[in-house]
Amino acid sequence: MDNDCNGLVDEGFEFIPDAFSPNMDGDYDLFVIDRLLPQEKVSIKVYNRWGGLMYESSEYQNDWNGTSNVGGHAGEEMAVGTYFYEIELNFSNKTYSGYITLWR
Repeated sequence: MDNDCNGLVDEGFEFIPDAFSPNMDGDYDLFVIDRLLPQEKVSIKVYNRWGGLMYESSEYQNDWNGTSNVGGHAGEEMAVGTYFYEIELNFSNKTYSGYITLWR
């Protein structure tokens, strides 16, 4: 909704998927947080089931393809499974947490 008539949506109604399949078949290959405000800055952390940080980005650009970017597993494809995420929307001042299933 554009409550202040400036041509931009004032309130985000973001969509965070609960699964994606980075198998390079052209369908859902990236973890895409949709319907964000244009001025939104997104931070994300993804953890494995033991609480180990597997992926993080302080300026997420909808480009995670299921590859770890931290620790000893950086650059490796993450295993099929369910992961816990924490997402911060800095402009909207919102925080989300939940689970994402990674399929290959």
